[in-house]
Amino acid sequence: MSAPPAPPRLLLPHAPALTVSLRGAVLLDTDGEFHHLPLAAAGRRARDECPMLCHATAVAARLGLEPFACLDLLELFAFVRPARFCLPTIKGLAEALGLARPADAEDEAEMLIRAARTLLQEVGERTAADTAARASDTRSAAWAMARAGWGWGTSVLAALGVTGDAGRGSGLRVWERLPEWSEHAHEPPSGSIAVDPIEPRPRLDRLLGSDSEQPPALCRLRRPP
Repeated sequence: MSAPPAPPRLLLPHAPALTVSLRGAVLLDTDGEFHHLPLAAAGRRARDECPMLCHATAVAARLGLEPFACLDLLELFAFVRPARFCLPTIKGLAEALGLARPADAEDEAEMLIRAARTLLQEVGERTAADTAARASDTRSAAWAMARAGWGWGTSVLAALGVTGDAGRGSGLRVWERLPEWSEHAHEPPSGSIAVDPIEPRPRLDRLLGSDSEQPPALCRLRRPP
């Protein structure tokens, strides 16, 4: 009996968690302290600290900012659970992950960290239990995204047990695993269609004329009287 897969190495980003409402924001810093901030102050800290949040576009709009560097939990959710529905709010994320719904803004900030931990643990455990081919695909995709600057890349690679270039593989180059195929269709098999010996006679009469000399072989094609 094979040994169970090793638990994933959880490496949460060293970043604050930010939740924003219409009236203000709550930021949970890396020391575990809550900060209740007006939107303008929250916007300044968001630009400087690359926070964890949910739905970057909506948060930037509420803060009156252009898109800024952040760690969007919806991106991590999409990587871990592709093509799975999640309402793009903190409460929707909690419901999709089976976590307790947050009761207030401070709960929401804490929930972001719990959601990140849950998703990272899930992708690590699932990949460890996957087939070798599927696990390699997951690690290669994460490695390629991390190389491209994805904010969650380092944490996902740690959860997958990937260090250095160990995750490098075919990645998104799925065509490398396709079987060989021909550009041209196969020639159809040769065949024959049976013809009644009497059937060609009317056409021969039209082509040759009824007064033409009839070779003996053609005479045998005449129908009996």
